[in-house]
Amino acid sequence: MAIVLAQLRVHGRASGAPTYTARGTAKTRPTGTARNQKITFRMFRESSTLMRIATRSVSRATASSMVVAAALALVGFQATEQTASAATKKAPSVVTCTAANTKLTVTEVSRPINHLLLKATNTGSKPCNAYIAPYLRAGADAQAPLAWAEETTPQAVVTLEHGQSAYAGITTSTPDGEGGAKEKTLGVIFTDRKGNATDKETTLKLPQGGVFFNSTAIVTYWQDNAKDALSW
Repeated sequence: MAIVLAQLRVHGRASGAPTYTARGTAKTRPTGTARNQKITFRMFRESSTLMRIATRSVSRATASSMVVAAALALVGFQATEQTASAATKKAPSVVTCTAANTKLTVTEVSRPINHLLLKATNTGSKPCNAYIAPYLRAGADAQAPLAWAEETTPQAVVTLEHGQSAYAGITTSTPDGEGGAKEKTLGVIFTDRKGNATDKETTLKLPQGGVFFNSTAIVTYWQDNAKDALSW
């Protein structure tokens, strides 16, 4: 730099031109293109920083949303599991109605004539199903059970909660029947879902000291009300 200044001084004196003296340190001002490049780079760097911040925010928000969703799903699953468990505990299993968990009674009705009403009341701690129809034996010497009235098959199996009753109507005789005798007892046996006898026979005393039965005697399927049982 000193050499350049000296040359300037000598050249100035020799040519009679004004003498220039450098003061301070010379600085190079950036050109327009370089300035624009710096500005562009600074904007790119700032935008990149903003993008990273935004990405972190979105990622954190997404992660938070996923955590919340997972927590809600877990709570929902636990609630469903608890509800199902509670329902399982509250809903006791249904058993078959038998002589051991029911009380049987038989009564004579005024209408229709020559009819009896058999009633089975659930006395057990669990609900029970009264399947199909009972096997009935009119009199101690009966060789076969009364026929079932297939036309009286209900739409669904009769399920009895504790204290509820099922009913079966018994036609004891009709004018076109054959033979017959006055019987003093009625043997009752429940059936399972396949129509098989479930347990030992329960013997009931018939009203009025005995009831007349002939060859047309028949019994309905179990019904959930007495009206339906006696309407056939």
